[in-house]
Amino acid sequence: MNKESLKEYLSSRYQGWNSFLSNVIFPIFGENDFEDGFETELLESQPERRQLAEATGIRSIKQVGMMYVGVEPLQIFDVTVSDRVMMERNRVNIQRLIRAVMDQFSCAFMLFHYEDDTRWDWRFTYCRKSGNKEETTDSKRYTFLLGPGQSCRTATDNFMALYDKRDSLEIKDIEDAFNVEALSKEFFGKYKAQYEAFVNYMVDPANGMRQDFIDTDFDHTGMKVDKIRDREEKPIRDYVKKLLGRIVFLHFLQKKGWLGVPAGKEWGEGDRDFMLNIFKNATERQKENFLDDILEDLFGEGLDRNRSDRGDLYDTKVEGFRNCRIPYLNGGLFERDNLDKKPSHFPASYFDGLLTMLSQYNFTIDENDPNDAEVGVDPEMLGRIFENLLEDNKDKGAFYTPKEIVQYMCRESLIAYLQTDQREEDKNCIRQFVTTHDAALLGDLKEDIDQKLCDVKICDPAIGSGAFPMGLLRELFFCRSAIEPNIVENAANIKRHIIQNNIYGVDIERGAVDIARLRFWLSLIVDEKSPEALPNLDFKIMQGNSLLEQYKGADLSTMTEKKVGAGQGVTIFDSMLDVYRKNLRDKLTEYYACLEHDKKAQLRKDIADIVKQELDEQGIRIDFEDMDLSANSQFFLWHTWFHDVFSRPSKEGFDIVIGNPPYGAKYDNQTKRYYKNTYVTANSIRGLQKGSLDTYTLFIELGYNLLRRNGSFAYIVPISLTSSDSLTGIHRIIMGNCDTIHISSYAVRPKPVFENAVVNTSILLFKKTETPCQHLFSTKMHRRGNEFELQRLIDNLNFVDVNGYTMIGRIPKIGSEMEKDILTKIFKNTPIKTLYDDKGEPIYYRTTGGRYFKVVTNYPTGSTKEKPLYFQKRISNAIGCILSSSLAFWFYQIYSNNLDWKTYEIENFTIPQLSTKDIEYLNKLYSLYLSDIEAKANIRTTSGESTYNVDSFKEYKIVRSKAIIDEIDDYICPLYGLTQKENDFIKNYELEFRLAGE
Repeated sequence: MNKESLKEYLSSRYQGWNSFLSNVIFPIFGENDFEDGFETELLESQPERRQLAEATGIRSIKQVGMMYVGVEPLQIFDVTVSDRVMMERNRVNIQRLIRAVMDQFSCAFMLFHYEDDTRWDWRFTYCRKSGNKEETTDSKRYTFLLGPGQSCRTATDNFMALYDKRDSLEIKDIEDAFNVEALSKEFFGKYKAQYEAFVNYMVDPANGMRQDFIDTDFDHTGMKVDKIRDREEKPIRDYVKKLLGRIVFLHFLQKKGWLGVPAGKEWGEGDRDFMLNIFKNATERQKENFLDDILEDLFGEGLDRNRSDRGDLYDTKVEGFRNCRIPYLNGGLFERDNLDKKPSHFPASYFDGLLTMLSQYNFTIDENDPNDAEVGVDPEMLGRIFENLLEDNKDKGAFYTPKEIVQYMCRESLIAYLQTDQREEDKNCIRQFVTTHDAALLGDLKEDIDQKLCDVKICDPAIGSGAFPMGLLRELFFCRSAIEPNIVENAANIKRHIIQNNIYGVDIERGAVDIARLRFWLSLIVDEKSPEALPNLDFKIMQGNSLLEQYKGADLSTMTEKKVGAGQGVTIFDSMLDVYRKNLRDKLTEYYACLEHDKKAQLRKDIADIVKQELDEQGIRIDFEDMDLSANSQFFLWHTWFHDVFSRPSKEGFDIVIGNPPYGAKYDNQTKRYYKNTYVTANSIRGLQKGSLDTYTLFIELGYNLLRRNGSFAYIVPISLTSSDSLTGIHRIIMGNCDTIHISSYAVRPKPVFENAVVNTSILLFKKTETPCQHLFSTKMHRRGNEFELQRLIDNLNFVDVNGYTMIGRIPKIGSEMEKDILTKIFKNTPIKTLYDDKGEPIYYRTTGGRYFKVVTNYPTGSTKEKPLYFQKRISNAIGCILSSSLAFWFYQIYSNNLDWKTYEIENFTIPQLSTKDIEYLNKLYSLYLSDIEAKANIRTTSGESTYNVDSFKEYKIVRSKAIIDEIDDYICPLYGLTQKENDFIKNYELEFRLAGE
């Protein structure tokens, strides 16, 4: 099997399944074990499959053979597609059809090809259904796009990797070959290298651009030289991000065949390697000034200029593309800003390297979902790039949310919204419909559900690169597509309606807003038969500081409220306010559809004037210093820009608020004062709550306030949601106003469950019923073991109602009714805090450290994280022994943040009634335990900056003393009333992780 000949074969038109077997399958898997002679048509015996196939443009599904990989049978199917467009626009129905086919099989290869059109791509798909009877996952589909015009480098490399392992192939090797995540990491690594090369060239003073691009207009006080330089060069980094983002966007666009279309030809017949080819065909002089001579003109005079009166013709000034069609995109992506107007120059080698690298990848224009992915670079990659290159990423507490989690949160919030005001017997049908998109499940509910889907208002107040709104766009689109007819013709119109009417978002970072809008535009382009001018999203996906609706001390949140005369009980300004609202609404609607640059500029001015006029009318006279009221990092006018949401009769506010808000951001004292004046949860109230100024807690309160009554909430936040005194304010809000709450929790150790997360996290779901909590559902702390699959974990979450088992600021993370029974028995005993004796003997515990075991001794160990607790001499060692148990560790794990052992958590653990005999035996066990951990400890040395500053410290390896800990648990668990089954559970709790490496 030769790599070059394989790539040539995969890049050719489809030559039949026999040919594919001979050229690809047999060289890798061997021919001897292949069982042929099937050629069974699967659609003939199943009428319901035939009907579904016809709806998706599939004519035939033929089983052509089977072979074994290890002990697992691998089926091979040949799928004939009669209608290309129908198949591309019916991913939901295709997934349903594949699910039906795979019902009888665990894994299969499928060859998708067109019936009578060999010019276009064909697909090689690997389908996999995993899980056991208790834990099943939906069938997954991973696809290589092959054929003329496709970059088959990845497919070739991965088939060759399988070929190299042909004598020892396992199913896991096949799954690795289709690993989209691995491809994404590879792509991002190469992209980042290109990004850094462009940035480094610009910041080098010798290249003549640094001085024109840097920003020196900021307060340098207290800043070190390297920080000043970094801050100065931020505009350069922003410029390169935007430049490369535009270029990547055009690689998605050229996949549609919309770039470089020859004069007189139809859209779709353009050059699918347009970007690389205009560089290759440029003259040497043009290559040396490629950005200013070629690209800037393409951006401004091509993509951002309406040329419909000239048949969309545009002269690239490059031979071979002198008179070609380029679409007018509108939308603002290619509008020239101040940085674009500055002269910029890069050597030809920079664009040669960038465009060559990008040409090696397939750009799949439709966003993948966890169960259906093309192995290529999808639009979500733009979001991942943004998140990974985000300025001060760690300071903002941002991380990229995995697709599986996005889909889970989007579906759960949508289900909760659709189930509102429905009969109990209908709620399960709605859940099944949202997860399967089978409209037949709805019965008579179909019309009502479709109307709700059309009316829903959704917001992400910290939109980032748009992962959650994009996820809900997909879910809304799939649900509506299942209900509404003529999806092939209406797909783009449905998406336009969703984007225009259902989804809103805000972010403080301008770059985030740009990427989020870009992803929405791509979602429209995927379903367009020919280019349509993109909608203006300036007043839908907006830049602003979501947490602030004030400026220079003035409250701007009441701008749109009607004023009531003091003591008169009469409304004033009614007519003026109604006119204001209508004018603003009309201008925003007009702007959304506007295609002309000059007109758009005038409309923006008109909109700003209306807002400023209203500010003036209400006595809010502020000098905004030419600040753009609709796009700045200082504040956001929720009740102005999204007035249509807050003015809906009987449901003022959003139906769904969703997101991954930042955490741990830093702010100045003035901002802190504003937060304390604005947010209830930011303040400490004696005896009730401890205030929190963490960004994510403020965003939870904001999200709650943005919701209408019965609105649905879904956030992913740090684990401190379940384990911190400072969350008592949030707990008071949600426990006092949300009938049902769901919290699931996920660890970063031993390996992050969510790969990009750096802290333990929780997903918080609730509905704002404005009634006290009746059900508080929680899960255990999920960890990533050896046999880990995120989708399987999410599909099989087990919630337990822990209402009544909370402590101050703490919600237990348990996963079974048995654990709740154990808690009940623990809480029947005496809390440790009642046994304190300041004149007694000390027990020492460490507040930090000890991932799966805790160090508790009756002597100091020299740790800087050590604290003493004092008890009567008679019982102090017995308490120390009990605190060294797995039972105490389990209690710590379920109530803590899994990092710090707080005194409060120890104080609320309990001690059973102990007889003299019990105390004597526990003292004996404790003595054995302490001797054992000391004997098995490691002595480690750490060196300071000086060779004379050498310290040694003791590293306790408590895992090596598990046998004695088991003896402790065997003795104390019956004292708490635990059964043998409960005792065994405690001893084996997280054993996979607690004994790892031993």
